[in-house]
Amino acid sequence: MKTEQTGQERERGKMTAKGVLMTIGMIALGVLITIGVEEIRSGAMKRALLTEVQTLQENNQELKTKNDKLTQETKALRAQVRTLQGKNEDLQTKNDELTEQIKALEAELRTKIRIVPNR
Repeated sequence: MKTEQTGQERERGKMTAKGVLMTIGMIALGVLITIGVEEIRSGAMKRALLTEVQTLQENNQELKTKNDKLTQETKALRAQVRTLQGKNEDLQTKNDELTEQIKALEAELRTKIRIVPNR
């Protein structure tokens, strides 16, 4: 009987060892699959981020170009404003001079000519 029990115990031991090895194998396979999936996700994320960075860099360059153009236009417009302000000041000065001349002429006319009221 001891021989039979020992054989059965051996079979159970083999079954248990096989079960343990199978469990370890499944766990290892699961770990490998998880690692592989994470590497795939990581690679996909990296590619997506690189694409996003490239898009942002292109947009940034376009905005810099637009900004440079607008800066040049602003400088040109400011120069025009300064020119027009100078012309406006010159015209204002001439206008003031003419106004003074008109006042002087009116005063001279009043002293030389008597205005007779209508009867």
